[in-house]
Amino acid sequence: MNSSSTSSSNAPLWRRILVATVFVAGLVAIFAYLNKQGGKGRIEGDIWFSLVAGEGLGHTADALFIGSSRVSAAIVADGFDQMMGQVLRRPIQSVNLGMGYSTTAEYVMGLKRLRDLNPEAIRGSVVFIEAPMGLPDYSTWSDTWLVDAAPELMSRYLTSGDLPRLFRSNTPTGGKLLVAANVLFGYDENITRIRRTFQSWLDATTLSVFSGLLPISVEGGTADLSSKGGIRTDKKGVDDAKIIAQRTIAAELADQRPRREWDNTTMFEVVQLLREMGAQPIFYEMPMSPGMSAIYQTPVRIQDRAIFQAVAGRWGVPYLKPTIATTEEDFPDEWHLRKSRAPEFTEALTREFLEKFVAPAMRSAQPAPSVDSTKTGA
Repeated sequence: MNSSSTSSSNAPLWRRILVATVFVAGLVAIFAYLNKQGGKGRIEGDIWFSLVAGEGLGHTADALFIGSSRVSAAIVADGFDQMMGQVLRRPIQSVNLGMGYSTTAEYVMGLKRLRDLNPEAIRGSVVFIEAPMGLPDYSTWSDTWLVDAAPELMSRYLTSGDLPRLFRSNTPTGGKLLVAANVLFGYDENITRIRRTFQSWLDATTLSVFSGLLPISVEGGTADLSSKGGIRTDKKGVDDAKIIAQRTIAAELADQRPRREWDNTTMFEVVQLLREMGAQPIFYEMPMSPGMSAIYQTPVRIQDRAIFQAVAGRWGVPYLKPTIATTEEDFPDEWHLRKSRAPEFTEALTREFLEKFVAPAMRSAQPAPSVDSTKTGA
């Protein structure tokens, strides 16, 4: 009757509350301390903007490609570098930052942290921003800042000072709390990395081995898709993506509210940040499946596109329209261009950029012929 458990259960309520409070406060303090010790390491150690930050000093990239997983699927950075290098006669370094489950708000925060880490990283660079069928992402700060499947993308780039603005947005409450816990205490960071590492390791070459050991059935097979940027290439992943695409198309066609207030969007802030960092943003058209392109071919979206063309001109952001002939089969999961077609699209984009911007700039930079050489030629 005098056991420790009995004594504990008979302790006054206030004492039990005090012990629990001290215990929780201790854990919070430990997590906060460890998270603070990590500091910029949380940002520098990720797999996204750290590719551009470099060592924190000087120019690191001549070109960036930013946007959704469609960018990671359709752009081959090495191909761009090779074509540009041949014309400019110097090495070119571009980075494909296309990321699945990303939002434009996350690109804003990522660029801000990049500016903090290395303010000269992209000075003088060109930044290509996807604009499917002539319309880039249309989101405002009152919309959700993140995708439920990948809250860690936002968590890595926020500071505690950004949290009040996050909580004023329409981001789901669960997402707000999870991001706040990640920012303040580093919650879920290591778990997320372990999960992502395991997913990337469990690729098509190991699925057949583990399928007999795992308690769930695993379907092998790899589609003609890039696995970068969070794109799934297994059969189940492709089938799931098609289902989500059908739902997305139906929802977008059912909700055709005009997109006109571009100066209030997160995309406008992306453009402003790039300008401040000394980079030149350029919008470009992205290959789309017939189903996805239908979203942008309604009367409302056609008018939106015309209005945005004027807005982009006012912002001083050029627009490129590279095209390659595609069919429905070129989009195995409805969302992404086939991996085997990506070099062709990259070449088309690079060629148009060279013709419209690089070649004219090189011609204007050539010195005018001297008077003597003109007379000699005559």
